[in-house]
Amino acid sequence: MTILEKQIDLLVRYTTTDDEELKKQLREELTATLQETREEDPAVYSNKLSDAIDELLDELGAPHNLIGRKHLHKAIRMAVTDEECLTQITSVLYPAIAKEANTTPSRVERAIRHAIETAWDRGDYRTLKNYFGNTIDRDKAKPTNHHFIAGCANIVRRQMRGAV
Repeated sequence: MTILEKQIDLLVRYTTTDDEELKKQLREELTATLQETREEDPAVYSNKLSDAIDELLDELGAPHNLIGRKHLHKAIRMAVTDEECLTQITSVLYPAIAKEANTTPSRVERAIRHAIETAWDRGDYRTLKNYFGNTIDRDKAKPTNHHFIAGCANIVRRQMRGAV
C-alpha cells in the first residue's frame, strides 16, 4: 500500500466513525503519514506546499498579477522549510529571492510590500484580521513584511501538519 493509499484509507475511516478515541488515533496516524510523505516523496510534499501557499495567498487577497506575489510565495516557502531565514530577512531571504529573479534585494522587498499592501486594501478584512490581528503595526494598520511572511509560514506549516 502506498503512502497516498494509506492516507486515503485513514481519511475514509476517520470520516465514517463516531468513536472519538478511534478518531484521535486515526488523526495521529494521518499526521505521521504526512510526515512520511514529506520524507519519502519530496516532489509530492513540494507540490502540496506550493498549493497550500497559493491557497493562502488567494484567501488573503494577494493578486496573481503582481511580481510581489511570486516573491511572497518564494519567501513563505523558504520560511516554511527553514525558519532561520526569518531572522535574516534582509541579509539572506531577500538576496536569495533577488538572485533567483535576477533583480535586487531592495526591489524584492518593495514588490513584497506592494503585494501585502494590495492584499490588505483589497482582501477580506475579517480574514486578514483573523490571521494577522496581533501582528498589525498600529500606525500603518498592516503587518510588516517580516510579520506577514512569518505569519503565512506558520499557517502553512500547521496546514501541512494537518492542524488546520
